[in-house]
Amino acid sequence: MDQVITLEASNLHWTCDPPELDTLVRGAITREIDGHVISDGGEDDWTVSGSALLFLRSIEQGHTPSEQGPQLIPHCAMPSFVDNGKMLWFGCGIGIDWQIDIIDERAVHRFEEGSIVETSISDWCTAVVGFARQILEFIESEPERQFVESALDDGKPAWELYCSELRTLISRHQKSP
Repeated sequence: MDQVITLEASNLHWTCDPPELDTLVRGAITREIDGHVISDGGEDDWTVSGSALLFLRSIEQGHTPSEQGPQLIPHCAMPSFVDNGKMLWFGCGIGIDWQIDIIDERAVHRFEEGSIVETSISDWCTAVVGFARQILEFIESEPERQFVESALDDGKPAWELYCSELRTLISRHQKSP
């Protein structure tokens, strides 16, 4: 079942000026599983920060496409508010989406056109963590974000909650050396 998984981000950038007010890390995504191309990296206007967190979440809980979004590869996805401790997103409805079912030690990717590709959880996890680390490294190399809006009653900005969850999930799923 070993599949070759390519999951990479490139041309990472912020969308707002000044960038310290931005919560959308944009860029290109190359996403392919054993020859099944989902995104070829030609478009560099995807919200890769949203994808990083959604891919990480899919390792444990899978992903079911929803009209309310966000898509796994969203055009727009902004950490917006928290519901029952979980960061929720608003988006524009444009993106690339597919279903991921976690069955035993497999991640089963079901695409809209009917194709199904299976990967091991281990291979999916390795690809996702590598992708998420790319995004986190970009975020940490940039100026601090400055927000006044609150995601919770304690006044903690949604961006801080996003970064905290991203770090936690990367740590949880990265393989020990």
